[in-house]
Amino acid sequence: MLSVIIPTNDDPAGLVRTLAALVPMAMDGFVKEVILAAPANQPSIIEIAEETGAKIVERSLQDACATARHPWLLILGPGKVLPAGWEEEAARHIAHHGSKAATWGKAGLFSRPKLEDGLLLRADQNAVDALRGRPRRLS
Repeated sequence: MLSVIIPTNDDPAGLVRTLAALVPMAMDGFVKEVILAAPANQPSIIEIAEETGAKIVERSLQDACATARHPWLLILGPGKVLPAGWEEEAARHIAHHGSKAATWGKAGLFSRPKLEDGLLLRADQNAVDALRGRPRRLS
């Protein structure tokens, strides 16, 4: 159903936390692949990818998104764990609001959600443009 893209930094513990939270949805087949957008020379991130089966793209987030094989992307920051039931919300959003991006990020009156808080979008959408377009808020 979807590809998860995680732009990494040098936070192996946060990355492990995020990956561990995705395991049940990978087992159910909702998460089909995980791609790490990792700057070069991060041995700890490479080791985690090898142990978990995640794919590494040692270029930009945009390049990582371009390698995804599934029609929907979920972009998460390392350390981010979505709320319980996120997959049901995502499936409903895809079924009923398929042309619009969605986010779990907190947005105030004068602020916009952040990419790393969780952005669900079609693979043919640009993440930055999707955030500018006021994505639909999920709980």
